[in-house]
Amino acid sequence: VLWGKLYFIRKQGVLQYAFLSLRSAPIIRGMLAKEKAKIAAKISAGIKRDSVSVTTIPKQGRPAAAVLELLKAREARNIRVAPGISSMSGVVYISNEAHKELLDETYALFSWTNPLHADVFPSVRQMEAEVVAMTAAMMNGGPNTSAPDACGAMSSGGTESILLAVKAARDYMAAHKGIRHPEMVVGVSAHAAYWKAAEYFNIKLVQAPLGPDYRLHGSTVARYITRNTVLVVASAPGFPHGVVDDVAGIATAARKRGVLCHVDACLGGFLLPFVERLGYEVPLFDFRVPGVTSMSVDTHKFGMAHKGTSVILYRSPNIRRHQFTAITDWTGGLYISPSMAGSR
Repeated sequence: VLWGKLYFIRKQGVLQYAFLSLRSAPIIRGMLAKEKAKIAAKISAGIKRDSVSVTTIPKQGRPAAAVLELLKAREARNIRVAPGISSMSGVVYISNEAHKELLDETYALFSWTNPLHADVFPSVRQMEAEVVAMTAAMMNGGPNTSAPDACGAMSSGGTESILLAVKAARDYMAAHKGIRHPEMVVGVSAHAAYWKAAEYFNIKLVQAPLGPDYRLHGSTVARYITRNTVLVVASAPGFPHGVVDDVAGIATAARKRGVLCHVDACLGGFLLPFVERLGYEVPLFDFRVPGVTSMSVDTHKFGMAHKGTSVILYRSPNIRRHQFTAITDWTGGLYISPSMAGSR
């Protein structure tokens, strides 16, 4: 029990341990249970349901027309999203009706494909490679740049891109530096996906404070890097405040210590390059910064693609290969998966 407590403190920190210990007290546990019940009841009451409840496979099937009618009725209960109106930022991104129709027709055209089997669907493989190449070029990677070997892959969204970057960093640093107790430095304004990644991959999450300008700075990150640090993270921009972290300073601090640096441009990747072209001052945040080793950029946000797609980029294939899973001695044959998913 003692060793279990010490492990938790090392991984999560003293404050988190104290908070959880306080929550385990009977009186506090009872108060929390009551509040959870209230919230659950409120959420349940707010969910709109129809009179047709399907919880088991019907003994008698329905005609396709009847199924479609039910689906249309259920879709009509959703909040209507008007093309060109960004009233729900972060939910869906639609430019206009023509854009919506193009996405819908494209989705229908390729709905019966599976990128896991690239030999069967070479067109999908080609398009994914093209999207990765275009995104890398937009981030100043690829031929005729300071990151000529920039490469990447597509994922199901920003969270998966972040998970892949963290997994690749952990395994790369284990292979090249022998780190067995990995740590990751993030700003308190970093996306919640880094907390998820830390849980998934058994990495100690080290949270660094922001400056008065709500940005994470390189001088701060430098103080939190240890011999077990495998990755530091900068946001471009961060979701809570919409400001770009000190990417150049953070990447420099990481580079001096031989640590990888990931730039989370899920939100700003398809925005900041064009803001810069319009003449506004944008801090360097992409592969032009020497210490940046990976980036995540969401095509399904301001890239205006269907949910959910994202791009994860690496400065070098040597890092990207640690993202992949390759099972060569499986009884079912060779299995290689570039992302978290198998079939997509």
